[in-house]
Formats: sequence, C-alpha cells, structure tokens
Amino acid sequence: MHSVKTGSLLKFNYHSQYRIIVHKTWKPIHIFHLNSKRPNLLFELNFSKFCYTQQSPNKHSKFHTSPRRHFDPTVWPIIRNVLKGTGIISGRGFRQWWQSLPDKKRRYFFHSARKKRHELILLITLLGCCFYVYHWKHLQVAPVSGRERFIAFTDYQFEKIMEFNAQKLCANLKEKFLPANHLYYDVVLNTLNVLINANQDISEVKDIKWTVAIVDNPAVNAIVLPTGHIFVDRGLMEFVHDVDQLAFVLAHEMSHAILKHTAENLSRLQLVDYLVISTMTALWALMPNDGIAIVFHWFLNKVVNVLLDLPYSRFLESEADKVGLELAAKACYDIRCGTVFWTMMSFAEQLEGRSKPEWLSTHPSSFKRAELFDCLIHKYTHVRHECKCPPLPEVDPRGILHDLKVKVDNYVTARKTRARIERLKIPLPDHDKDHLNRSLTVDRNKGRDFSVKVGILPGVKDPDASGDMQEMNELNDQSMENNIEERVINSTSTEQNKKVNK
Repeated sequence: MHSVKTGSLLKFNYHSQYRIIVHKTWKPIHIFHLNSKRPNLLFELNFSKFCYTQQSPNKHSKFHTSPRRHFDPTVWPIIRNVLKGTGIISGRGFRQWWQSLPDKKRRYFFHSARKKRHELILLITLLGCCFYVYHWKHLQVAPVSGRERFIAFTDYQFEKIMEFNAQKLCANLKEKFLPANHLYYDVVLNTLNVLINANQDISEVKDIKWTVAIVDNPAVNAIVLPTGHIFVDRGLMEFVHDVDQLAFVLAHEMSHAILKHTAENLSRLQLVDYLVISTMTALWALMPNDGIAIVFHWFLNKVVNVLLDLPYSRFLESEADKVGLELAAKACYDIRCGTVFWTMMSFAEQLEGRSKPEWLSTHPSSFKRAELFDCLIHKYTHVRHECKCPPLPEVDPRGILHDLKVKVDNYVTARKTRARIERLKIPLPDHDKDHLNRSLTVDRNKGRDFSVKVGILPGVKDPDASGDMQEMNELNDQSMENNIEERVINSTSTEQNKKVNK
C-alpha cells in the first residue's frame, strides 16, 4: 500500500489495476492493487469522500457528482393542463394585440417575416430535427412481438408510476377483495401458475413477483399491472365457462404488462399533447373571436380522439390478443376457446344493447376479435406442437356458437317485434349440452405439474374456512347455476312475456 498526501498531483495509467480512494480530509490517499483477472474500479463522489474506480476499457465510465434526478411523470397531467391554459391565454392575447395594431404596422410585420422567411424555415427545420432525434433516441423493441415503439420514460420513472398506481388501486379495492379461502382463488392461482411456468423464457414474465386478488365486482374484467399485481373481477369468473377461456383472458391482460403498453400509450399521449397544445395556441391566435375558437377547440379534441387515440388503443388491444394467444398456446390450453369467449361477449353485448360502433371504441369489436382468433388458430396450433402439448380435444368448443347465434338473433328479433319468447326454445345437440355442463369448479389444472409462481396479494383477508363455510357453499351453488344457456336465453324472458301479455 502506498500513501500520498491530499493535494499532491497523482498520475496513473488508464489501464491501471489500482483502486484509488481520496478522503475529503487531511488523511493520506490509499491505493489498493486489485489481484483479479477483471479489474473493476468504482467512481463515486459525495460530501464525505471521493472515490475513483475505473471500469473495464471496453465500457463507458460515467461521472456523477450527486444522485441522479429523475423527472416525476405523475406531474405531467398538471404540467399539460398548465401548458394548455398558457397556450389559450397566449393565443388569445396575441389575437387581441394583433387586432389592435394599425394596418401600417401589420404590413410592416408581414414584410419583415417575408424578408426573414429563410431564417424561419431553418428554425422550423432545426426544431423538426431535434424532435426526430429525441424520438429516435427513445425507441425501444417490444418483447415477444419485436415491434419498435417510442417510450419517453426511463425504467425508473415507469416503475414509480406503476407503484403509485398499484398502491392507489389496492387502497380503492381493498374493501372489495374476496377472502383468500374463496373457491375462485384456487382456479385463478393454478391457471396463472401454469401460464407463468410455461413462459419462463420471457424475462418480463420471469423477473416479476406476481400476486393476485379477486374483486367483488360484477364487471367482466381483469387488470394486470407491470408490478405483478393481478386483479380479477368476480363478474369475469361468472362469465367464463372453463379454465381455457380464463387462461386466455389472463394471458391477454398479462400481455399488456409484458409489452408495457401503459408506458407506450403515455409516451404517445405526451407527443400528441405537444401537437395539440401548439395547434390549439395557433387556433386561438388566428380565429376572429372567442366563440369560433371554442368551437374549433372542441372539434380539435374530438378529431384527435377519433383519429389518433382510439385507433392506437385498438391496435394495442389487437397486439395483446396475439401475444396472449401465444402465451396460452405455450401453456397447452385450448386456443379455440378464445374465439368462444369473444363470440359470447358479442352475444352479451347484443342482448344488453350496449354495442357501439368500433370507431368510437377503445377496443376492437368482439366479433372482429373472434374472427382474428379463428385466423390465428392454425399458426398457434404449431406453437402447441413445438411445446410438446397434447392434441386438442376432438370436440370443438366452437360447435355451440352456431346454435347460440340463432337463439340470440331470434331473441333480438322477438324483442324488436314483440313476438313471443317461446320461439327461442331451440334444442341444442347432445355434444353442445355436454360442453355447457362444464364448469370452472372442475379445474383441469390440478393434474398438471408446475412450480408456484403466484401468491395472494397482501391485504386479502384470510378468515377461517369453518367460519365462512355456509357462505362458501352458497357462492359455490351460485357459480354452478351460472349456465351459458340460461344467461343467453332466459335473462329477460319473464319481463318480455309480461310485455307481450299486456
């Protein structure tokens, strides 16, 4: 060990294998020789000491005099609203100032702008180049799909956003969590464990600590956050008819987390906000009065939503459908059940009268999603074969769809023409009746080998099974009675008969 006093000139070779530590006191400098095949020296600076450590020659060393500062993206909505307000005020102020100018002064400004048009074009070009470089520097390749996309946030920023959202969502839903001994937890946990074990080749799946909670909510929905938090609504468990449909829905939601669609969408919205704010400022400056500016402002927001936001959201949903189908195929689930699920969703939308044009929706229509899955079945059947999965069952679950479609069409027609509901009573073939008798309570995952990768979310109550036995039995009976045929045909038959009799 050598000793050098603080303040003296110290020279060393870039490829030196010495560790140099300079304390910010009058203590001597200690130089330590590293007896290792790969010298790795650390560089750090704080208020108490100054340490220099050299990286290997083929890597870039980075000098930081203080901890890195990251912009908190959660404040962007506030900044966006402030910028929009500033743009409106600035544009309106410019219009009033311009209208107050005499004609001679206006002609002078027009003449000056025409003389300096080359400088203005150069400035606009430079701004466009800066925007292009900024966009290019933030391009990332999406896992699984391999698509290039723009991500404006760092991993640290996105992690903070998702942690904040997860904490907020857990706090809002905590009172609605079903107890940990509910019968649905075994089915969901086993399905998720099979999916995650079969996709360990994807780092985004392998590195996340997954936790699940079932929410007492009648909506047919599930939420999977990139933090690993999984929220499954009770309505989804009552809607799906077997674990294959459940696996597909969970794989679809997991795909959103794996592909970081939230970060991608937020990044794209940030770019769109820049475009909207600049256009909005120009509108308020050019319109002759506030009334016309307000109308154009409203019209601009609608155009941006219909032409930019909604199509991109539908694109992300379609990508999650494809990746989710691949995850389910690798886990050896029946990929034909994805078509069944979306067709049943389409039937439910028709019966409930809540279908709307696709171009006004954030999601593709359920019918088009079912068609997409039919087109992809052949491709992902080969994926199942490559993963050495057993052959698909001989009975095609899609066989029930034709008869159910006839029933739904007849019901919709009867509801419109006030015809009698008895016209809907069309018998189903025997193999379709067998399929309808399947239930989530018959968990086919129990015979499959997998390691436990998913746990129950902390905060979910775990009461004694004996204390809630009566309630569990009631929920079990309710889930067993939830039949697709009853849900499609007999949901409002009594009310329809009363209307017809009147």
